Amino acid sequence: MNRNGFILDAMTTPTTTLGDRVAAAVRAHMGWQRKSVADLAKVLGLGAKAARRRYNGAQEFSLYEVERLADWLEVDKYDLAAGRLPEHAA
Repeated sequence: MNRNGFILDAMTTPTTTLGDRVAAAVRAHMGWQRKSVADLAKVLGLGAKAARRRYNGAQEFSLYEVERLADWLEVDKYDLAAGRLPEHAA
């Protein structure tokens, strides 16, 4: 079962959204750089709960947030907005 409550099997797998891919890329970059969700909250000016929802993919990052994160993570904003994983994580 996935995070949305769908039962997964070989015949039916839900499509990954762009928001899911962006969140995965943010998690990969943060993990590689050893940055925490508390750091994420501070950079975006969010509370811990709001930051965790974005980190987990429950709430999508806004374009403004993607730009801030790209600067913070020192990655190309277009790559991050497209949900591209860092080369060292691929």
